[in-house]
Amino acid sequence: MKKNPSSISLAVSACLLGHAVRYDGGHKRQAFLLDELSQIATLIPFCPETAIGLPTPRPPIRLVSEHNLIRVLGVENPSLDFTQALQEYGTQMAAQFAHINGLIIKRGSPSCGSQRVKVYNTSSKETERNGMGLFTQTLLAHLPHLPVIDEEQLNDPEQRQHFLKQLHTNKN
Repeated sequence: MKKNPSSISLAVSACLLGHAVRYDGGHKRQAFLLDELSQIATLIPFCPETAIGLPTPRPPIRLVSEHNLIRVLGVENPSLDFTQALQEYGTQMAAQFAHINGLIIKRGSPSCGSQRVKVYNTSSKETERNGMGLFTQTLLAHLPHLPVIDEEQLNDPEQRQHFLKQLHTNKN
């Protein structure tokens, strides 16, 4: 956890802070988070996939629509179902994150993504970008007013400014 004397606390996808927790063993370090945002906020890293026991590196997972139900399954081995574990972790973290002011997540992630995450449909064999990562969906069901932004939105000056304003109004 990157500590800051500020009263703003942000939960951040660990891969964005440079932690090598991604499925491919890599990270997606965002300089803005570490160089600038850490100056005004305490950054709290989390990774739902490693938290539920998945190794790094690991086979990739994806959102799959089966009979109008969204599941999180292994890409290479669809019999591996991580749906319940991610939902339980989202519920658990909602209690721990009740004090945070905002959430910064990895775009497109089947566990963390906040919008336009790929969903594979088993009946039509088509893919749509209309999903939300299951961990984030579960977390926001418990904390619906929590400001959320992904790393690409954070790079947009207008969206970044809007998020920062939300943080200050969401201060505890």
